[in-house]
Order: sequence, then structure tokens, then C-alpha cells
Amino acid sequence: MSYFPAASADFPASAFPTPDLINRRRVLDFDDGSGTATELCYFSGYLTDTYGGGGLTIKVIFSAVPTSGAVVWEAAFERLNTDTSADSFDTGNAQTATTTVSGTANIRVVSSIAFTNGQIDGLLAGEEYRIYLKRLTSSGADTLVGDASLSGVSVYEP
Repeated sequence: MSYFPAASADFPASAFPTPDLINRRRVLDFDDGSGTATELCYFSGYLTDTYGGGGLTIKVIFSAVPTSGAVVWEAAFERLNTDTSADSFDTGNAQTATTTVSGTANIRVVSSIAFTNGQIDGLLAGEEYRIYLKRLTSSGADTLVGDASLSGVSVYEP
């Protein structure tokens, strides 16, 4: 299992989540759909040598100040075994069920996005990878009006 705190994110040149602090803890604020662009960030990791080929799951840990609404996340894997001067992410995979925020402000909730072995860009045990993560505000199921504050992301083999 790999855990990536919000502070370890990399950003594109534009349209990225805003770094913020909640009680001195670093988070990334992903805007709702009222902005002009979908925000995304990247996390880089290494798949363990013990990966058994059963697919991977990404858990997205976040909170929100608004106490009602739901968030939809999308992620994709990029295998870093070829020319890395251009992006080569596999097709994005959105969570199959929305995650409703807590009825209390800033309580963390977890969304899960499952990937089959065929959805992780050919990634093999012992290889480097990168994932992108974005809030899928274009989904009608994303109903949270306000920021979704990302605390971190974990990647594991179920």
C-alpha cells in the first residue's frame, strides 16, 4: 500500500487545486463546478515487487465545510516505463458511487475507485507510476457546492 498526503502532489501548469490548511494540516481544495476548468493533481509512486496482478484501488480521503452534497472523483494510472516527456495516462476511471459529505463540517470521508489490472496502463510489479486525480464536477452526481478538501490518497491491492 502507498499513501500520498496532499502535500506530496504535483500540479499541471494551470487548473490545479488550491493548497490550503485545516488546523495546520495541508489539504488541497478542489473547486465545485462553478469554475471555468476542472482541477487536477498528480501523485507519483512505486508498485511493490509483491503486486499480484489483481487490480488496484484508490482511496480518496477528503472533507468539506458544506454539510450536504456529494462529490465524484476520477483517477487514472500512467506507467512510467517509456518516454516521460509527455503524458500517457490510461483512460480515467470514476468512482461508481458518489460519496456524500459528512453532516458536520470538516469530517473526513473516503471515496474508493477500483481498477482492474487492465485499467492501470500495463503497470507491473516493481515499476514506477503516476496517477492523476480530479473532481469530476461535470457529473450531475457531484452536488457539493463548495470546495472538497483533499487530505490524501492511498493506493492498494485489494
